[in-house]
Amino acid sequence: MTSFSRFTNLPLSLDPDRPRLEYGNLGGRWHAMAGGEVVLFGLRTPWVAVGLTATGFIELVNFDDSDPVPWQSFRASFGLGAAVSSPALDRRLPRGGGLSLEILYAHESDHALDLGTYEAIFLQHDPHELGVLVQGNMSAYEYVKLRLGYRQPLPRRLELCAALSGRIFPEPIADVGRRRLHGSVAGELQLAWTIVPRLAVSTGVFLEALFNGFKAVDDAHPDLEFKGGLAGDPLTYLRWQLGVRWDPSGVVVFAPYLGVAHGHGRGLDFPLHSTEIDGGFRFYF
Repeated sequence: MTSFSRFTNLPLSLDPDRPRLEYGNLGGRWHAMAGGEVVLFGLRTPWVAVGLTATGFIELVNFDDSDPVPWQSFRASFGLGAAVSSPALDRRLPRGGGLSLEILYAHESDHALDLGTYEAIFLQHDPHELGVLVQGNMSAYEYVKLRLGYRQPLPRRLELCAALSGRIFPEPIADVGRRRLHGSVAGELQLAWTIVPRLAVSTGVFLEALFNGFKAVDDAHPDLEFKGGLAGDPLTYLRWQLGVRWDPSGVVVFAPYLGVAHGHGRGLDFPLHSTEIDGGFRFYF
């Protein structure tokens, strides 16, 4: 068993759904994640490398800046998938280049623990159904994700990594929610410069559009009106980060970062759109 990043030889993605160990601050709101990706079984030949993967995380996110301990909401995810690459194909690419293909089936659910604060920030007025639709399954879904990643060493100790991905959301198993997700498309670009062996600085950008049927005002739930005015509009995400990757042991990478996040929230904070400073540190294997 090995880590996903070691098996695919790709750096940690900036995708906020990528499992990792992280503690950070987004616009004054503290958040923390505990998760990881492992290759349960792998096979390598001169022609193909295939790994069966398991992925999962729990992320705690605060709605306001009142507490440095994240606790006001959480989202949890677990998935199974596969990663495929072809050494034979890589040899036909520019020197050192590598392609990898990932497919993943995952479940995620999002929950509010501090219902009073959630109501004050995200809802227009005091609802009667908040406990049922927010604390329960207002946001529970499954998806199939396909991701194509490319890594290319460049002169002067530079390395370029790019990825394209898409998700399709089938009918949810727990079909009692209001958040209707249909599909998404995303792109990512990272550039890293190795200062000395095992120490690099990097910058990157991640963009995603998430197509959905969520409406801030729903005739079926007139007491549950959200702020933000969404009416089936795509949820958008733009992240830019500047960071350091330090891998002193060859096992665990320490990666502090600073950046800007522009877009909707990822968990139950999705109804509102904002631009915030994003900073913290993460570990991955």
